[in-house]
Amino acid sequence: MLPIGQVAAQTSAPANSPEAQEAAPPAKQGKPVRICEYEDITGSRMKKRICLTPEQWEARQKAAKDFTRELDAKPVAKDGDEG
Repeated sequence: MLPIGQVAAQTSAPANSPEAQEAAPPAKQGKPVRICEYEDITGSRMKKRICLTPEQWEARQKAAKDFTRELDAKPVAKDGDEG
């Protein structure tokens, strides 16, 4: 009679077999690279640390440019004019 551990070892697939590879969880990839920068906060002497991935920094910069273009495209009201 075999001990329980040996029976389990005989019934399980070898580590390099296709069945074992499918059953094994996928290896975790490393955390995405984050770039941290400090930004000034209006009304405070403290700076805020912001950490984002390069893609997030790029999206943030694009959103800021789009917002600036949107503001530049709006007409400026003259004194006394409404609207």
